[in-house]
Amino acid sequence: MRKVVSMAVVVAVAMMLPATASAQFDLSRALGAFFGAITKTEQSEKHEATEQKAETKPEAQQPQTQQPQQNPFEMLQQLQQTQQPQKSPFEILAENAPAARTLYGNWLYEDAGAEYLGNNPLADMAISQAEQYAKAKIVAAGIKPGSFSVYLRRNGTGTITFGERTLSGRYVYNSEDATIIISGTINNVAVSVSGYVRYSEGHLDILVEANSALDALLKVYPELATDQTVQMVSGMLASFPGVYATGMFSLM
Repeated sequence: MRKVVSMAVVVAVAMMLPATASAQFDLSRALGAFFGAITKTEQSEKHEATEQKAETKPEAQQPQTQQPQQNPFEMLQQLQQTQQPQKSPFEILAENAPAARTLYGNWLYEDAGAEYLGNNPLADMAISQAEQYAKAKIVAAGIKPGSFSVYLRRNGTGTITFGERTLSGRYVYNSEDATIIISGTINNVAVSVSGYVRYSEGHLDILVEANSALDALLKVYPELATDQTVQMVSGMLASFPGVYATGMFSLM
């Protein structure tokens, strides 16, 4: 057990160190020294056991069968096999991508949120705080569950209906990787956002990449570039790429 734990430490250190010439770390040399230390330890243990037997009178003992020692390289191979790579959120989205026909129809707005698909554990708290702020602003603007709907057609066009107001646009969906690109014109300014689609039992989630949404917002309302809150959000998105604004819809 001690050898297995030591091996895990060596491998972990080797993986964490940068793989550059400046790191001054030779994995083969480190493993060679590690295996040499194992051999010396085994020899010392055998020598100590021999001395202890010489000091005491041998008693009747039943013969013990010696277990074959495992090759250190086999131990390393087994350790690597137990570390199964985890699928990324993007791979999961692609594997569960709905068919294009699933998107056709009229969808009623349910809720909005933010999702982080990156791998920085420090981002969760920042994203949670930004999500609470954004939700408060959305509700204050009158965007509540059932307040608007989105109609997606087979020909790649779509319409957003908010009360008596409508906004038309186009979308391109790829059912192989669940990606979607939505484009339209707002205040005579052409904008486009990209993201992913997720579907489950009559519920459709549209995940819009937050940076592309912010870029579109600043194109339509350039005066927001000096807003402190917008600047704070922009800095956060630059520090934590992989943030998505999620719109949740149910089939009408």
